[in-house]
Amino acid sequence: MRFDREQLNGQAAWRTGIALVLTGVIAMGVAMLRRDEVSFSAVNKQSKYRTVQWEGVCDTVLLGDSRVEIGMSPDDIAATLPGSTVRNFGFGGVGMTDEYMSVGEKVLDTNAPVRRIVIGITPRMFLGSSEAYNNFIEAQRAFGDDGKSSSRVGLWMETGPFRPMSPEGILESLEREDDDAPKKRSATWTNYDNGWSSVATGNPKPNAKLESYEELFEAEQVEDALVEGFLEQVTVWRDEGIRVYATRVPVTEELYTLENRKSGLSPDTFVARFEEAGGVWLEFPMTYPTFDGTHLLEDGARAFSRDLGEWIAEHEARSVASESRGEAESDILMDHE
Repeated sequence: MRFDREQLNGQAAWRTGIALVLTGVIAMGVAMLRRDEVSFSAVNKQSKYRTVQWEGVCDTVLLGDSRVEIGMSPDDIAATLPGSTVRNFGFGGVGMTDEYMSVGEKVLDTNAPVRRIVIGITPRMFLGSSEAYNNFIEAQRAFGDDGKSSSRVGLWMETGPFRPMSPEGILESLEREDDDAPKKRSATWTNYDNGWSSVATGNPKPNAKLESYEELFEAEQVEDALVEGFLEQVTVWRDEGIRVYATRVPVTEELYTLENRKSGLSPDTFVARFEEAGGVWLEFPMTYPTFDGTHLLEDGARAFSRDLGEWIAEHEARSVASESRGEAESDILMDHE
């Protein structure tokens, strides 16, 4: 049997098409198995990334990098901060850029009687690399004004295991290492509608990130310009009537010491300048449980968040009482006059 050139080309194209389809199916299957290992899916990440579209949804917004995203539970903060509506606007690797702070402020309801911005401070958020690349930038690229993903395949590739600060990368480090047995799923990442991403595991590795942070701060130091821009924005927020709080989200003592020693961010100087700019600094012990030394376990995040909300509530109650005393004293002086 003889075939002309057109028939042969058609068969070759058909075989090529079938091969591509099979390759795609296999690749998708591998990806699905990989995501199942770490209890994560691209759909969940898309739900987190859609938070960049929030506007006017709360009176208290949480800003910061993955330590905030994972370590601050809005519902637990609200439970000890009566009458508040809280949203988590933390993103992995985020830098405190003008754009991020501006979009973060828009999450607040301008008509709320009290508006709060609570920031989880890390030296990493003042690095040039965090300004140039982070998950907030990816979220903005992924979701335009129409609220649809610009490329769902591209979104998964950009947030998959090949990117720093990805859920897959974080959870992969918690998998049990056993050469004689297949890897077991040992951690679960859960995204909530309020922006919080919790991590639960029975296999914590509290020193998992020490070496990488050592290398990070050997290569890069905190940039003064980013710190200055952040402090200027704190003053702007204060002048707009927004209450600004900040704290270091708890990590291990070892990592906390390393960051203070090598990052180029002096804790005492930074706190003093933050308070001069109009913010309120909250100090917490580095004793809440983490799963990798830098991110809080779900139980630790809930406990820390409840303590955080309680601290803010107590601070505001004291401030109200102090203002009332001041007004009473002023009225007494006026009466004497």
